[in-house]
Amino acid sequence: MHCSAPLIISAVCKRWREIAFDIPDLWTTPKIYLYSSKKVALQQRLLSAWLARSGRRPLDISVAHTNSFQYELPLSNPSFIETIIKSAVHLRTLNLCLGSGLSSQFFTGLVCLPALEGLQLWAPELDEDEEDLYRVEFSLPKLPSLKYFRTNIHCVLAKFQDFANLRVCHLVSVTMDEALEFMRAATKVETCIFRDVYPTAQTSEPGEDLTHYDLKDLEIQPVALTNTQAMKLLFRRLIVPSLHRFAYNTQKVNGPAHFLWMIFFRSWFDQSVTAR
Repeated sequence: MHCSAPLIISAVCKRWREIAFDIPDLWTTPKIYLYSSKKVALQQRLLSAWLARSGRRPLDISVAHTNSFQYELPLSNPSFIETIIKSAVHLRTLNLCLGSGLSSQFFTGLVCLPALEGLQLWAPELDEDEEDLYRVEFSLPKLPSLKYFRTNIHCVLAKFQDFANLRVCHLVSVTMDEALEFMRAATKVETCIFRDVYPTAQTSEPGEDLTHYDLKDLEIQPVALTNTQAMKLLFRRLIVPSLHRFAYNTQKVNGPAHFLWMIFFRSWFDQSVTAR
């Protein structure tokens, strides 16, 4: 466990410890750093006691591992994951900076996280020979209260759901169709950041158009292999009358000069404005 305020306060003296243990709000934001496989069992016991003191308060939980920690090892200690799952109904935010294989175990068997408002699933930088770990297949439970979502694990988009209350999303490594389908599912999203956008396998046809009336901030960064024609097809399918800010990062793309893109986007903006 991270040496934070509750632990410091409760270590002052017996009286302070008794007072700290009786204040549930002190124990609602545990931050767990996995740095040694030998310490996982101890961290699990500390986490269990920590969450017990939080009562029924909303929880903001963060779990991460250090670079030296072999994140396959906690898989042999499911009680650590189960400790958090037991409090899943009280989760308000969940931040997992772990390998995608371990992240997926947090959602196995979960049907719904009714109170979760913020979710970040971030796989650390991996070597090229470990890149397949990003592709572990799993889907999310129902998230009716989710407002903020950030992930670089591509497979999490395998099955879309109704993100009815989502306001902000940051997705990495998505195809053009996935980006469109995500915006189609998140009807109230206001800010979308799509990084490393890949062309869809079939880009010869425009496909079904999407008009989004709540999106205000859109940022897209395609990958190097994305061709100009593919990106134009994406924007021809997307109409955003509510857009206030748009950023298109062409740093990784081999395409036309910036002024040619400006001409194209001006036409796209005019199309969106006409739809207002």
